[in-house]
Amino acid sequence: MSTGIFVTARMGSTRLSDKHLRLINGRAALSYLLTRIESEFGDELNSGEAKAVLVTGNEVRNQALAALTANTDFAIFYGDDDNVPLRHLQAAHEYGVDRIVSVDGDDLFCSPEAMRRVYDMLGDEAGVAKTSGLPLGMNCWGYDTGTLQNALDEASLTLLETGWGRIFTGMPEKCTEFTCPQAQAIRATLDYDDDLSFFTRCMQEIPDWQTIDSLEFVSWIIKRNIHTVNAGLNDEYWQNFASSMEHEDNKRASKT
Repeated sequence: MSTGIFVTARMGSTRLSDKHLRLINGRAALSYLLTRIESEFGDELNSGEAKAVLVTGNEVRNQALAALTANTDFAIFYGDDDNVPLRHLQAAHEYGVDRIVSVDGDDLFCSPEAMRRVYDMLGDEAGVAKTSGLPLGMNCWGYDTGTLQNALDEASLTLLETGWGRIFTGMPEKCTEFTCPQAQAIRATLDYDDDLSFFTRCMQEIPDWQTIDSLEFVSWIIKRNIHTVNAGLNDEYWQNFASSMEHEDNKRASKT
């Protein structure tokens, strides 16, 4: 049994162009997340128990992402452009993985502890596994390949990008909750210029940010007031999320 650590990313962002390639301290933003995953799952990647894959869409439009996987443990997979879970299923078949730890490429600070919890829960035969309680952008989730196949069969949809996790609604899941009282104050996902400033300040101002545990990291963010840089974006973010969901629903309806 093997597990894919799938990072989902695609070029073409409208709110922050080329966001995955934006430089933070001289490095592409997404490269920090790839390094985070390599550090947490180094033993599993070396043994072949896990496979790290940057899962993206159309090859022509997303070729620029390939440079981020050079000299890393990551492969890059080009799959369906509009249907993210189908893209994951295609990649799972390509690399022969039975379970998927799913990490959004926008979530540069996705918690290593959260990823590990999901990895372990999937190893205990959870069909869907997730964490909660951490700030937006730091939780993690995943699913086994058979559950993903069943969910896609039930969904019967060709456009699944924004909020596509709803295909698992009603399915049994395991969840680990972290106790993190300051979680709601922090926004740790990359969509806007202020988000880029947030990540940049965290990396510049928090000592040993790459190695301290997630709860201590959150504490440092609050202590340094870095969370105030982009906290005001959450309302706009969720409004855009809802608008994108509606747009996808309307687009699907027009095809039927």
